[in-house]
Amino acid sequence: MSSQAGCFREVIAQSCVAGVERCSCGTLHLVLGPFTLRLSPDQFRTLLGTLTEGQSYLDGHSDESHVSTLDLASLLGRHTPPGQS
Repeated sequence: MSSQAGCFREVIAQSCVAGVERCSCGTLHLVLGPFTLRLSPDQFRTLLGTLTEGQSYLDGHSDESHVSTLDLASLLGRHTPPGQS
């Protein structure tokens, strides 16, 4: 999954939280704010299954008071200078 000189990316999905790009070498790029995960199609499919399972759990437990909702779009939009957390 290394980047090759002749590679180019095509955006195949986009939202306010994330984007998915397909590289001509076959790698999928999951872009989350300043982070990009480079995944094989199988890794992407597995990640999608994990996220779907997590969302199903949250949907079934949404009435519990300890479940908090994070606004991922605003969380990823925050910039923390290096060395600070």
